Amino acid sequence: MRSLVVVDRYLPHRGGSRRYYHELARRLPDAEVLTGPQPGWHAFDATSGVPTRRRRGIRPNYASRFADVRHPLLNLLLAYGPGLVATTFWLAWELVRDRPRCVHAGGYAFAGFAARLTCPALRVPWVVYAHGEDVSSTSRRKMFRHLMTWVYRAADRVVVNCDHTADLVAACGIARDKLVVARPGVDAKWLAAAGEQRNGATAPLLLTVGRLVPHKGHATVLEALPSLLLDWPDLKWVLLGQGPEAGRLQRRAQELGLEGHVVRLADVTDGALRDLYARADVFVQPNGNVDGAHEGYGMVFLEAGAAGIPVVGGRDGGVPEAILEGETGLLVPPFDAAALATALRGLLADPALRARLGDGGRVAARLRTWDRTLAPAVTLDRELSGTGATRPLAVGA
Repeated sequence: MRSLVVVDRYLPHRGGSRRYYHELARRLPDAEVLTGPQPGWHAFDATSGVPTRRRRGIRPNYASRFADVRHPLLNLLLAYGPGLVATTFWLAWELVRDRPRCVHAGGYAFAGFAARLTCPALRVPWVVYAHGEDVSSTSRRKMFRHLMTWVYRAADRVVVNCDHTADLVAACGIARDKLVVARPGVDAKWLAAAGEQRNGATAPLLLTVGRLVPHKGHATVLEALPSLLLDWPDLKWVLLGQGPEAGRLQRRAQELGLEGHVVRLADVTDGALRDLYARADVFVQPNGNVDGAHEGYGMVFLEAGAAGIPVVGGRDGGVPEAILEGETGLLVPPFDAAALATALRGLLADPALRARLGDGGRVAARLRTWDRTLAPAVTLDRELSGTGATRPLAVGA
């Protein structure tokens, strides 16, 4: 084994970071993945093309708190302790058994913590990844901030997903020459399918794909819809995703009288997702910052662009790097329903503008395939695993 990617959250559980680590493992030489079981993992691993070791006890780091345990420190230990111990144990086991030449830790919590404890002791080079939201949401919590910086400072490199995340990590006192930018990308096969003729539809269709959490801005779309329905009474918004906001969004849709205009899908196959992209007129996700949680980059904006759909996102976090304003889509102030309605109205009323931005999205996506965007991380792996050197590297483009 040349490289080991250790991560607490991995496919088939949907999410941008899960896809990111899978695409990374596919491109690292002789790489394997160390992670925990997820529903449906047997079928996924059988066809994924990436050797994956699923170990009991490794679980996502957003563990649930215990309502009946009132002492905050004890609650924290019960919620996070077992996952930290399991990840550290299994990583140490793999290091001793197979001694990978480089470890890629998916995030400072759990994977990064485990790598910090084990890799230096066994003299194995290691890097840790940061995606933006993990840094911003942690920076306000003193104890976790100390843990995060303790991990970052000890790593051979910190790989960040965009310039915005690089700024966040640097603000924690990490030297710039220790950071390597390896952005999310788009699958080449997806591009080939997305390049086919888009379907024509009479009724306008808005599309959003993502976890139902406050910072994605789903509630803002609901508030913008009533004014749009005055001009397009058949308009529909397809919302694909699961999460804690599902109930609140459903209640608010009922209060606004949007039954029949909002279609929520919990999950679909990849083929059905491509069909949704082919039918959609505009992709919308007006994200913002909610208590430190925000969109670190926004891989879905790239996918929508690859499908030839203009995108609308919030001017916050790493999204202005994912959306090229005026070329692939539009940016709006976070959580501003009036501004969002204006942007959507302009796109829905102007087919030529939609076509121009959609074409721009396709062009941008061809320059952001995974092979291109993850090249800095692959180069880093070769340098560290080949020599063990920790000399500064140029920040990736």
